[in-house]
Amino acid sequence: MRTGALVAAAVALSLVTGGSAQAAAKKKPASSPKDGKRVLLVAPVPDVSIEMPDSKVYNFGPDFEATLWKKLHDSGKFLVATELPVMAAKSAMTSALMAPGWGEQPHYDWHGTHVPAARLSIAVDAMTFSTGSRGERMFYGFDDRLTNEFNDGKNGAVKNEFPLKKISIEPNYFGRLFDEKGDMVSNTHTGLDIGDGFGINVFFVWLALKYAVYKATLSLRIKVDAPLALRHDYTLVQVKGSGFYFDLAGAYKGYSAGISVARRDAMLQAFKKAIAGAYGALERSVLDLPLTGMIDSVLPDGTLLLGTGLNSGIKPGVLYEIVGAPGLAIRVTATQENGAAAAVVRGDKSLARPGRIIRQIASLDTVPAAPVAQPLVSMASTAAAVVSANESIDLDWKNLPKSDLSGVATPDLSLGAAILKSIVEGFTLFYRIWRYAKYDQTYQKSADGAQAYAPGEEAAPPDTIRDWVRSARREAWAKQIGLTNVPEEPGHAASRPPVVAVIDSGVDYNHSAIHGALWLNPNPYKDARGNLDRYGWDFISGDSKPFDDSYHGTQVASLVTAVMPGAHIMPLKVFNPWGITNSASIYGAFVYAADHGAKIILCGWATQKYSRAIETGVAYARQRGAVVIAAAGDRGDDLGSSPAYPAVLSLKYDNVVTVTGVDENDRLVQEYGWYANYSPESVTLAAPGRKLRVAEPRDGRARATSTGLAAAITSGALARMLAANPSCTDYQCLIALLKSSAQTVPALAGAVKGGLRVVVRD
Repeated sequence: MRTGALVAAAVALSLVTGGSAQAAAKKKPASSPKDGKRVLLVAPVPDVSIEMPDSKVYNFGPDFEATLWKKLHDSGKFLVATELPVMAAKSAMTSALMAPGWGEQPHYDWHGTHVPAARLSIAVDAMTFSTGSRGERMFYGFDDRLTNEFNDGKNGAVKNEFPLKKISIEPNYFGRLFDEKGDMVSNTHTGLDIGDGFGINVFFVWLALKYAVYKATLSLRIKVDAPLALRHDYTLVQVKGSGFYFDLAGAYKGYSAGISVARRDAMLQAFKKAIAGAYGALERSVLDLPLTGMIDSVLPDGTLLLGTGLNSGIKPGVLYEIVGAPGLAIRVTATQENGAAAAVVRGDKSLARPGRIIRQIASLDTVPAAPVAQPLVSMASTAAAVVSANESIDLDWKNLPKSDLSGVATPDLSLGAAILKSIVEGFTLFYRIWRYAKYDQTYQKSADGAQAYAPGEEAAPPDTIRDWVRSARREAWAKQIGLTNVPEEPGHAASRPPVVAVIDSGVDYNHSAIHGALWLNPNPYKDARGNLDRYGWDFISGDSKPFDDSYHGTQVASLVTAVMPGAHIMPLKVFNPWGITNSASIYGAFVYAADHGAKIILCGWATQKYSRAIETGVAYARQRGAVVIAAAGDRGDDLGSSPAYPAVLSLKYDNVVTVTGVDENDRLVQEYGWYANYSPESVTLAAPGRKLRVAEPRDGRARATSTGLAAAITSGALARMLAANPSCTDYQCLIALLKSSAQTVPALAGAVKGGLRVVVRD
């Protein structure tokens, strides 16, 4: 083939080797199909990205496209077109040339064209990467359940506003709410120091480097637009991969760069395998398409020069029909580098004119149908595509090599402390295994029966919500807010149980103080990964078990039930045990709560960092008529000069009730480490928040202090009012009831708007 023709053909047909036809010719395909290569017009793969804990966004679109093109080419079955051909007859060189040494087979030189057999377009419906298990599990990416504007994979997605911090005094953005309760092994977060592969933990740069599990999922929608084959459909493909990788177990303490490096490397390697694994499904979806082409020229001797694509390798004997010319068939007589030579074997030869589109047929016995070809300038149909196939591809278990963490893993422990820690953990291994196993996140279908105990007997564990409520009503704070003046449970609560969404670290939904009040989804939804949201959702882990692996979420939920045992608690987990979260989880929780009927949304936490996700979530709740009860925060700040969120959003959104904490004498909480924030402009109410008896995971109880607990008491009080006033479903009506029932405390006028303190009334 002459150089000029080769260059001209390369303009219309570009292979995956950078668009160079000469470069493509140097590498022979791995195999050749029986009849020839099909030309595919491949649409650019959309940008799709995942943000990791280091706040870097990794765009897999270019990797996806490069991998796809290379595999299509190397298969030897396809040619990849970058543009549609010019749909006009070619008036280029049409003379036959006999090349010396080529025998008697004639070779022709012309500007060959191509007609794509199909246009392929790929949409990424889900791209998820998760690490760890139980409370350590972290979810990255998006899928049918966990997709919103903060993580939808598009380049315009809003970045996570809460990335991992470097080593600092405050390891997260939410103060001390998620601190470990002591330094002894017995006080670690729910036994999570075991984690995956606890038997092969080692110390690396003074930190525990462990063998941790990962899971990667890639869900694709491969659309095939093939008008010449009368096909307009798509294949749904899900590729799953899993295995082990090395993670930094101790990095949550100081959030060194090592945890980001390890997870980033694992994610990149996992998705390269997933993308490669998706190719088989793509090939199967288009391999049965007929060969297509165009008559480029007709020589004086009747030979047809067919544009079938550069180096398409069409075999002699392949039969085509001419679209729009019933009864006319042609057979390939010779393979050419820039197409194929053919002759008419049936029908009126005069109908075989340049510019006519051709389509492969099986045999001359086949009566060629003559559908009107759709314009190839637009290969996409306006009709709705239908699902042609569903495929699930499980990749082999893959253990990933250790990441290079040199220079990035800053020691959080001294060498001596690391050695001591390993000795202690060795001696307590069996205890830690027991502790880890005890945190079963499975929902228990029925609570234990009641067990009576003497009044005032603090040590006796309550076995039902009724026992929990009675013990709470003996507390000083219960008398302070008038809880002892109302029935344990309002009689009207059963007819319409108010739903309180707890956006927090999860809830121990098996705890006897909460279990009987757990919200159960009347219409659970099963996502693509098989998770069924029966009783809330874990947004940070990406699964259906919003279990509290810390303690804060259980604490606040138990105070809601203490004030209003008839409330239904909807656990929405957005924090892992160390207070790590992300914007997509926070916003997703607000949307879930509002969409599932929660009229009260409890946010018993505060951050000094402004978050668009928090504000957008509050605004969404307002549209759905929900009240957001927000903790004022525990830094002792004037919110007018040092704002905390969502607390100060009460100035902008009238559905936000901001609550600060007071002691038993109606004074702002002033305790070491816990100093209640205040503001006469943005703080709506005060409520007890000092040394309250609360529930903790594993059916535990403790004393705790925070404005989050004050917000929980307020949520319980509002839930009672909602049950007593079923017609008052709008947030404005509910807040008016809450304020009208409150008591004015003059000493709080400088800290709370109007000096109001919560009072429980039915």
